[in-house]
Order: sequence, then structure tokens, then C-alpha cells
Amino acid sequence: MDLIGHLEDLANVVTAAQLTAVRRLAEQQTIEDLAAGVPERDAGSTVGAQVGLARRQPPRRGVRDVHLAGVLADELPHTRRAMLEGTASGYQAELVVTHTACLSRADRARVDELVAPELGSLSPRQVVHRVKHHAYRLDPGAATRQAAMAHRERHVSVRPVPDTMARVAAHLPAAQAPRTMSVPAAGAPETTAR
Repeated sequence: MDLIGHLEDLANVVTAAQLTAVRRLAEQQTIEDLAAGVPERDAGSTVGAQVGLARRQPPRRGVRDVHLAGVLADELPHTRRAMLEGTASGYQAELVVTHTACLSRADRARVDELVAPELGSLSPRQVVHRVKHHAYRLDPGAATRQAAMAHRERHVSVRPVPDTMARVAAHLPAAQAPRTMSVPAAGAPETTAR
């Protein structure tokens, strides 16, 4: 158990170091692009794909890492420090970033200050609960904005899986999801998912 815990702490430090490198790459690439005459809105736009390639991940994962690295460096220094100390994971950091996105920069910094010291003892569900609690206390309208933001991000994705099958995933508002559960497959008898 101790070994597993120590290795997890080490993995957190490595993730933090990797995100620091991602941030530096994004800054350097942006500087180089601007010097080469690339329009400002496009400068650094290839970094996500580069990060995805280096991590053997899809480009969209690289884009997510660039965003995470930037927010941690610029707006969530306490969460970043907890990662560097090994007490917070990359997943926990992503949860803090996601659930503070609707806050002002000052309120986001305050939530970071309040939550980061606890990250080493919190489950992912507890992280979300604490972040939302502090966010609501600081800005009650934040919950409404967070819900609106989540509704805009609804989507359905299809990925191939072995044996000529596909996996369909839906990220939907709770009120719409039950209706999609009862759609029968082509040629299949109608059933309702339980």
C-alpha cells in the first residue's frame, strides 16, 4: 500500500512537470510563430497537436493539456503546487479547472486557495462538491452559468471497437438522456434500458 501511494505521488509530480513543459512549449511556439509573421489569433495553434503526438494521444487531448497547463500556471497556482508536491492528481486539477470555469478570475483564485490544501485527502466526487460549494458561496450565479456552459457542450460520439462494433457515447442534459435510452437499434425489438 505504501509503495502504491508513493508511486501515485510520483506520478502526480511527473504530470505536473509534464504540464509545465507543455506550458513552456506553448509560450515558445507562440513567440516563434509571431516572429515568423503568423497572425496573432493563429500563433501557437499547432501546439495541441504537437503535445498529443508527443504523448501518443489524440490531438484533442493535447489541446486539453495546453488549456490545463495554461490555467494552472496563470490562475490556479495552489492546485499546481499541490500537483508538484504530489498530493493532487492531474484528474483532480482538471476537475478544479472545469468547475471554476464560470467564475471570475478573483473568485477562481479564491476557490483554488481554499480547495488545494485538501486535494490530497479528497476523492474526485468530493473535489467537485467542495469546488461547487465554494463557487456557489462566492458567486451564486455561477451555478447557472456552469449549467448553461455544460448544455452548450452536449454531444454524441461514436468510436470503433474490435469485432466490427462501435461504441456510442452521449453527453446530454439529464432531462433529455432518459428519452434516448429507449431508442431501439435498427431491426432489434424495442426495449427500454434500465
